[in-house]
Amino acid sequence: LLKEQENRLRDVNEDLDRLQGLVAKRLADRKAVLEQMEVNRSLLAPIRPVPAEVLGMIFFEYASDPANRFPHILALVCRRWRDVLYGTPAAW
Repeated sequence: LLKEQENRLRDVNEDLDRLQGLVAKRLADRKAVLEQMEVNRSLLAPIRPVPAEVLGMIFFEYASDPANRFPHILALVCRRWRDVLYGTPAAW
């Protein structure tokens, strides 16, 4: 009886190990899909086709308003905005 239970426990543990590996793989797959979705969403953003020069003018206007005391917050939106903002000295 004890031997049967040990065998059963071994089988259950093997199943659990296999399932944990499968769960880990599926979680990694899910993360990769979510990351790709975010990339694709950013490609569809309406601000994306705006030329850097126009974006720089928008940032300058934003920074010119005394109510906007922290224009550097714009640099946190995305890499492109950061590059444009820091490439527009008049905005800061």
